[in-house]
Amino acid sequence: MYSHFDFGEVMPKGILKEFIQNQLNGITGHIDDSGSPFGDRSNDWFVPAGKQNDQYWYPYEQKGYWLDGALKAAYYGNDASVLSRVKGQLYGVLNNPDEDGYLGPANLKTNYDKSKNFYNRWPHTVMFRALMAEYEITKDEKIIKALSNHYLNSDFSLHELRNATNIEILVWLYNVTKTKKFIDIAEDAFNRFPSACKWKDMLPESLAVDKPAFIHGVTYCEIEKLGAILYSATGKRQYLELSIAAERKLEKYHLLVCGVPSSSEFLTSINSLDSHEICDISDYTWSLYYLFKITGDTHYLDIAERAIWNALPGSVSEDFKSIQYFSCPNQVLADETSNHNAYHRGDASMSYRSEGLAQCCIGNVNRAMSNYIYNMFAYSGDEIFAALYGSCEANHGGIKITEETAYPFDETVCFKFSMSEKKILNFSFRIPLWSKDVCLKVNGQKTDFTKDKGKGNLCREFSDGDIIKITFKADIYTETTSDGVVCILRGPLLYTLALSEKVEKQENVAYGYNLYTDDFWAYAVNPEEALKNAAVAKKAIKDFGFHLQSPPLEITIPAYKLSNWTYDDKEEVQQLVYEARNELIDDTFVFEPKKIHCRLTPNVPEKPEVCEKVAIKLIPYGASRLRITNFPVIK
Repeated sequence: MYSHFDFGEVMPKGILKEFIQNQLNGITGHIDDSGSPFGDRSNDWFVPAGKQNDQYWYPYEQKGYWLDGALKAAYYGNDASVLSRVKGQLYGVLNNPDEDGYLGPANLKTNYDKSKNFYNRWPHTVMFRALMAEYEITKDEKIIKALSNHYLNSDFSLHELRNATNIEILVWLYNVTKTKKFIDIAEDAFNRFPSACKWKDMLPESLAVDKPAFIHGVTYCEIEKLGAILYSATGKRQYLELSIAAERKLEKYHLLVCGVPSSSEFLTSINSLDSHEICDISDYTWSLYYLFKITGDTHYLDIAERAIWNALPGSVSEDFKSIQYFSCPNQVLADETSNHNAYHRGDASMSYRSEGLAQCCIGNVNRAMSNYIYNMFAYSGDEIFAALYGSCEANHGGIKITEETAYPFDETVCFKFSMSEKKILNFSFRIPLWSKDVCLKVNGQKTDFTKDKGKGNLCREFSDGDIIKITFKADIYTETTSDGVVCILRGPLLYTLALSEKVEKQENVAYGYNLYTDDFWAYAVNPEEALKNAAVAKKAIKDFGFHLQSPPLEITIPAYKLSNWTYDDKEEVQQLVYEARNELIDDTFVFEPKKIHCRLTPNVPEKPEVCEKVAIKLIPYGASRLRITNFPVIK
């Protein structure tokens, strides 16, 4: 098993730091612009008078997401203003426990949810992740004492639905304190979870069945790692097997080409119109990092890398001030009625805005890149492992490693080692699945290394100033989705036909826009011909790289214009509506007609009709907002 470097031991540089700074200039640093609940201080996690005005758990989840993401981003970006606001909330909670040790809003303690028969303690998991990071960087024992009292002295159940996610915090506390009581509480919650969870596809007996799951996607992403986390502390293999089975199912039936599960609220398939909720990016990759550290299987990192470098920038605006609630590899318009997913089809869920969405997404998007940086380096015994790539400076155990790279836009990564004296190091690095060859040089000389299960390893005596240069081989390759369409990839990046934008401001919506295009977009490709004739052009990288007008990479391929693929115009749509009369017992899903004039992104044609052969340019997916990524196939 691996442990990540403590928070603060890895600091971003280059593209990573530019990305974080862009966040801080956008939603992360200006969260109040996103409307309710973020601008309302009366439902903050800490209100001096203790007079929260919201009796529901939802705003505390949303703000907890932001606290976690903003804390890390503020440290990474050296933003004193954001850090001060976040710490005011965190230490306000820590310094004001109840007599029994309970931490957090009174509402979450006293508001008994009669429909579910339990108190809502799920938001504590979200906010306590920020406290975990704060402890790693400050080593403030007040945090450990307060969290310990919260769990050990309070009498409340943690096994119901998402409340079980507190297992993550309990195991972390056990690792810090070695207090076995935390494991007792965690195992009790895990073993009682099936008795309370009536979402059958999340039950242990369902996870081992080889078929798609139908469940709330974000919940699945949060729950799937708990068995692995509990195994890491108990050694009970049956817990781990449940997490591995859950993830195997997700990858087989629900994983989109952009690196996250198809989840327009509920898990769907992986056809060309299937989309993902932006919350899935943060929650899914967070689980993948745990699965890697506990199993050592690097393929989990390959998936996380694809999500962060594709789905994340592909779901937000360049200025990080607006996001999509649902985002799709194929979307040729994005306005107030363009949601083509079954869930509330015809509404604004696919437009770019910063309010009026599911506000959990506004809070959660801030966590994704920070947690990527957080997990870039890991260690196990005397092994230091470079898990994820990007420019940064890492300090651990008296060794400084300066990583310089233009990754993901370039495939060469350099590590410079600084140390006071010579030392034998076992340095390993991830070999991405997409790389068919690897060249390693030590101080300019090509050097052999060992390979094993997605890792390269170099064990030698290192000296101050040593430079390890690793170059991966990034060929263009394709992937085919379940409905037979093809996608183009190179290295860690997915490529797309990005469409120019006609932008209209949405009325009375902060950073809300309607996006249209005049570009022709109805193209098909022959995969073999496209690979044979593809040409790559590299350009200068501007700050964080993901810009529609100045992409650092372009791929030109032959394609074919189609005459039978056009917008899907509707005067009435069938909306899937979720009615949670009792979320644990009786989920009700109904389709309701809605009369509305809307134009939707169409599905790919079953039999493409070709009218002309042309050349098209593809750019990194993350630089696009309107796009075609899944191309119909012609022979």
